[in-house]
Amino acid sequence: ERLLNLEWGWGWTSDQVRWNANVFWMEFSDELVKSGQVDLFGQPRTGNAERTRHVGLELDGAVGLSQTFQLSGNMTVSRNRLVRYRVYEQTGVRTLDGNAIAGFPDLLGNLRVEYANGGSFAGVSLKYVGPFFTDNEQTTRNRNDAFTVLNADATHRVEVGGGIAVLLRAAVRKVLNALYTSGGEGEAFFPAAERNYLLGITVQY
Repeated sequence: ERLLNLEWGWGWTSDQVRWNANVFWMEFSDELVKSGQVDLFGQPRTGNAERTRHVGLELDGAVGLSQTFQLSGNMTVSRNRLVRYRVYEQTGVRTLDGNAIAGFPDLLGNLRVEYANGGSFAGVSLKYVGPFFTDNEQTTRNRNDAFTVLNADATHRVEVGGGIAVLLRAAVRKVLNALYTSGGEGEAFFPAAERNYLLGITVQY
Protein backbone atom coordinates (compact mmCIF):
# COMPACT_ATOMS: atom_id res chain seq x y z
CA GLU A 1 0.00 0.00 0.00
CA ARG A 2 1.09 3.57 -0.71
CA LEU A 3 -0.63 6.62 0.74
CA LEU A 4 -0.67 10.36 0.09
CA ASN A 5 -2.42 11.99 3.06
CA LEU A 6 -3.34 15.68 3.32
CA GLU A 7 -4.89 17.00 6.54
CA TRP A 8 -5.86 20.36 8.00
CA GLY A 9 -7.05 20.80 11.54
CA TRP A 10 -8.12 23.49 13.94
CA GLY A 11 -8.99 23.44 17.62
CA TRP A 12 -10.07 25.71 20.44
CA THR A 13 -9.93 25.25 24.21
CA SER A 14 -11.25 27.22 27.17
CA ASP A 15 -11.89 26.40 30.81
CA GLN A 16 -15.24 24.72 30.02
CA VAL A 17 -15.18 23.97 26.30
CA ARG A 18 -12.87 22.04 23.99
CA TRP A 19 -13.39 21.23 20.33
CA ASN A 20 -11.33 20.14 17.32
CA ALA A 21 -12.02 19.87 13.61
CA ASN A 22 -9.96 17.98 11.05
CA VAL A 23 -10.35 17.65 7.28
CA PHE A 24 -8.54 14.82 5.49
CA TRP A 25 -7.93 13.68 1.91
CA MET A 26 -6.27 10.27 1.52
CA GLU A 27 -5.19 8.92 -1.85
CA PHE A 28 -4.26 5.22 -1.74
CA SER A 29 -2.45 3.13 -4.30
CA ASP A 30 -2.81 -0.66 -3.93
CA GLU A 31 -4.97 -0.38 -0.79
CA LEU A 32 -5.99 -3.70 0.73
CA VAL A 33 -9.80 -3.87 0.56
CA LYS A 34 -12.43 -6.47 1.47
CA SER A 35 -13.74 -8.62 -1.35
CA GLY A 36 -16.93 -9.76 0.37
CA GLN A 37 -15.81 -13.38 0.01
CA VAL A 38 -14.20 -15.94 2.30
CA ASP A 39 -11.64 -18.67 1.61
CA LEU A 40 -12.12 -22.40 2.23
CA PHE A 41 -11.19 -21.85 5.90
CA GLY A 42 -13.86 -19.16 6.34
CA GLN A 43 -11.34 -16.33 6.53
CA PRO A 44 -12.16 -13.03 4.74
CA ARG A 45 -10.44 -12.61 1.39
CA THR A 46 -8.86 -9.26 0.56
CA GLY A 47 -7.38 -7.80 -2.58
CA ASN A 48 -5.48 -4.75 -3.74
CA ALA A 49 -7.42 -1.88 -5.30
CA GLU A 50 -5.29 0.03 -7.79
CA ARG A 51 -6.54 3.39 -6.50
CA THR A 52 -8.89 4.43 -3.70
CA ARG A 53 -9.88 7.71 -2.05
CA HIS A 54 -11.00 8.61 1.48
CA VAL A 55 -12.19 12.19 2.03
CA GLY A 56 -13.87 13.45 5.17
CA LEU A 57 -14.37 15.70 8.16
CA GLU A 58 -13.74 14.74 11.80
CA LEU A 59 -15.20 16.69 14.73
CA ASP A 60 -14.76 16.13 18.45
CA GLY A 61 -15.34 18.18 21.54
CA ALA A 62 -16.42 18.40 25.15
CA VAL A 63 -18.25 20.91 27.33
CA GLY A 64 -18.46 21.08 31.10
CA LEU A 65 -22.12 21.32 32.07
CA SER A 66 -21.35 21.77 35.77
CA GLN A 67 -18.73 20.87 38.33
CA THR A 68 -19.73 17.20 38.09
CA PHE A 69 -21.24 16.71 34.61
CA GLN A 70 -19.55 16.75 31.21
CA LEU A 71 -20.92 16.26 27.69
CA SER A 72 -18.55 15.02 24.98
CA GLY A 73 -18.76 13.57 21.52
CA ASN A 74 -17.20 13.03 18.12
CA MET A 75 -18.39 12.57 14.56
CA THR A 76 -16.85 11.55 11.24
CA VAL A 77 -18.44 12.30 7.88
CA SER A 78 -16.54 10.72 5.01
CA ARG A 79 -16.69 9.48 1.45
CA ASN A 80 -14.75 6.26 0.77
CA ARG A 81 -14.68 5.21 -2.87
CA LEU A 82 -12.88 2.97 -5.34
CA VAL A 83 -11.23 5.15 -7.94
CA ARG A 84 -9.77 2.37 -10.08
CA TYR A 85 -10.60 -1.27 -9.30
CA ARG A 86 -10.90 -4.28 -11.60
CA VAL A 87 -12.29 -7.71 -10.76
CA TYR A 88 -10.98 -10.53 -12.96
CA GLU A 89 -13.33 -13.47 -13.47
CA GLN A 90 -13.64 -16.40 -15.84
CA THR A 91 -16.28 -14.50 -17.80
CA GLY A 92 -14.12 -11.39 -18.16
CA VAL A 93 -13.15 -8.22 -16.33
CA ARG A 94 -15.58 -6.07 -14.37
CA THR A 95 -14.95 -2.43 -13.45
CA LEU A 96 -16.07 -1.20 -10.03
CA ASP A 97 -14.77 2.36 -10.33
CA GLY A 98 -16.78 4.80 -8.20
CA ASN A 99 -18.29 2.16 -5.90
CA ALA A 100 -18.20 2.50 -2.12
CA ILE A 101 -15.40 0.59 -0.39
CA ALA A 102 -16.73 -2.37 1.60
CA GLY A 103 -16.80 -1.94 5.36
CA PHE A 104 -16.62 1.88 5.42
CA PRO A 105 -19.72 3.74 6.69
CA ASP A 106 -19.96 7.36 5.56
CA LEU A 107 -21.18 8.52 8.99
CA LEU A 108 -19.98 7.65 12.51
CA GLY A 109 -20.89 9.38 15.75
CA ASN A 110 -20.52 9.10 19.51
CA LEU A 111 -22.15 11.11 22.30
CA ARG A 112 -21.40 10.70 26.01
CA VAL A 113 -22.58 12.23 29.29
CA GLU A 114 -20.31 11.71 32.30
CA TYR A 115 -20.70 12.31 36.03
CA ALA A 116 -17.68 12.48 38.33
CA ASN A 117 -17.67 13.34 42.01
CA GLY A 118 -14.85 12.26 44.27
CA GLY A 119 -14.44 8.51 43.93
CA SER A 120 -17.72 8.03 42.06
CA PHE A 121 -18.00 8.04 38.28
CA ALA A 122 -20.86 7.21 35.88
CA GLY A 123 -21.42 7.60 32.18
CA VAL A 124 -23.96 6.99 29.44
CA SER A 125 -22.79 6.78 25.83
CA LEU A 126 -24.62 6.64 22.52
CA LYS A 127 -22.92 5.24 19.41
CA TYR A 128 -24.17 5.54 15.83
CA VAL A 129 -22.77 3.66 12.82
CA GLY A 130 -24.17 4.50 9.41
CA PRO A 131 -25.00 1.96 6.70
CA PHE A 132 -22.21 0.34 4.69
CA PHE A 133 -21.73 -2.39 2.12
CA THR A 134 -20.17 -5.77 2.89
CA ASP A 135 -18.67 -6.12 -0.59
CA ASN A 136 -17.65 -3.75 -3.38
CA GLU A 137 -20.57 -4.52 -5.68
CA GLN A 138 -23.00 -2.11 -3.97
CA THR A 139 -25.86 -4.60 -4.17
CA THR A 140 -28.79 -3.92 -1.84
CA ARG A 141 -28.73 -7.42 -0.31
CA ASN A 142 -25.13 -6.86 0.81
CA ARG A 143 -25.81 -3.63 2.69
CA ASN A 144 -25.45 -3.51 6.47
CA ASP A 145 -28.11 -1.20 7.90
CA ALA A 146 -27.29 1.66 10.27
CA PHE A 147 -27.45 0.93 13.99
CA THR A 148 -27.43 2.82 17.29
CA VAL A 149 -26.15 1.45 20.60
CA LEU A 150 -26.69 2.82 24.13
CA ASN A 151 -24.22 1.79 26.85
CA ALA A 152 -23.90 2.72 30.54
CA ASP A 153 -21.11 2.25 33.06
CA ALA A 154 -20.20 3.29 36.59
CA THR A 155 -17.30 2.96 39.01
CA HIS A 156 -16.88 3.71 42.72
CA ARG A 157 -13.61 3.83 44.61
CA VAL A 158 -13.58 2.87 48.30
CA GLU A 159 -10.54 3.68 50.44
CA VAL A 160 -10.10 0.76 52.82
CA GLY A 161 -7.02 2.10 54.63
CA GLY A 162 -3.36 1.20 54.81
CA GLY A 163 -2.88 2.37 51.24
CA ILE A 164 -5.45 -0.13 49.96
CA ALA A 165 -8.47 0.83 47.86
CA VAL A 166 -11.24 -1.20 46.25
CA LEU A 167 -12.60 -0.16 42.86
CA LEU A 168 -16.14 -1.38 42.11
CA ARG A 169 -17.23 -1.39 38.48
CA ALA A 170 -20.52 -2.09 36.71
CA ALA A 171 -21.52 -1.77 33.06
CA VAL A 172 -24.54 -2.47 30.90
CA ARG A 173 -23.86 -2.84 27.20
CA LYS A 174 -26.74 -2.43 24.73
CA VAL A 175 -29.13 -0.99 27.30
CA LEU A 176 -32.04 -0.95 24.83
CA ASN A 177 -31.22 -4.47 23.59
CA ALA A 178 -31.46 -3.39 19.95
CA LEU A 179 -31.07 -6.21 17.43
CA TYR A 180 -28.76 -5.49 14.51
CA THR A 181 -25.87 -6.87 12.47
CA SER A 182 -22.52 -5.25 13.19
CA GLY A 183 -20.83 -6.29 9.93
CA GLY A 184 -20.46 -9.02 7.39
CA GLU A 185 -18.70 -10.57 4.42
CA GLY A 186 -20.81 -10.47 1.28
CA GLU A 187 -24.15 -12.16 2.01
CA ALA A 188 -23.00 -13.41 5.44
CA PHE A 189 -23.85 -10.98 8.25
CA PHE A 190 -22.69 -11.03 11.87
CA PRO A 191 -25.37 -10.36 14.52
CA ALA A 192 -24.30 -8.33 17.53
CA ALA A 193 -24.58 -9.75 21.03
CA GLU A 194 -27.75 -9.04 23.00
CA ARG A 195 -27.81 -6.92 26.14
CA ASN A 196 -25.01 -7.96 28.49
CA TYR A 197 -23.70 -6.96 31.91
CA LEU A 198 -20.31 -6.59 33.54
CA LEU A 199 -19.43 -6.49 37.24
CA GLY A 200 -15.89 -6.13 38.49
CA ILE A 201 -13.84 -5.59 41.65
CA THR A 202 -10.24 -4.38 41.58
CA VAL A 203 -8.05 -4.16 44.67
CA GLN A 204 -5.40 -1.45 44.44
CA TYR A 205 -2.47 -1.00 46.81
